[in-house]
Amino acid sequence: MVADLLTAVPENPLFARTLLQTLIPGIVTVARRLRWGQGGSEDQSAFLGDLITAAYELIIEWGGQVRPYAAPDLLNALRCRMRRRLEVELLAQTRSLDLLIETDALAIATVDGDPTQELGAMIMAAREDLDPLGAAALYGREVLGMTYRELAELTGASPKRLAMASREVARRILQ
Repeated sequence: MVADLLTAVPENPLFARTLLQTLIPGIVTVARRLRWGQGGSEDQSAFLGDLITAAYELIIEWGGQVRPYAAPDLLNALRCRMRRRLEVELLAQTRSLDLLIETDALAIATVDGDPTQELGAMIMAAREDLDPLGAAALYGREVLGMTYRELAELTGASPKRLAMASREVARRILQ
């Protein structure tokens, strides 16, 4: 049914609204998975409003396409877009915080290195002796901030296997 509605969206704008109303429970689930925009400056109702707006934009953008798994595809795309938006907001907040830290560091004259860069350098330095899957999992998780589930989709390995391989690589690097 959702796939049929998505295909028919360009024909009648009410189909887009019908599809949006159909997806509301899934949109709320996406909001929960993103912890209601935790870390952002918005309240939960504003975040839900942004999610609904982004979902409508996706529906209009994808209208007319034939997608057999339209509902999960739309909700996954919505989650990814909103997660990227939250990361950009967090980065902007971090940059303003970094500016304060840099100003403070000039007064103190001590600057600590970025631990993710150090970890990335340690992985690259020891890559010959490490399990490639574990090294990729550790790098993706700790440096890139991806979840094991996202890494599993990219690598084809199970999240549990990635977690175990990542812990083993971390143990070997930090010895």
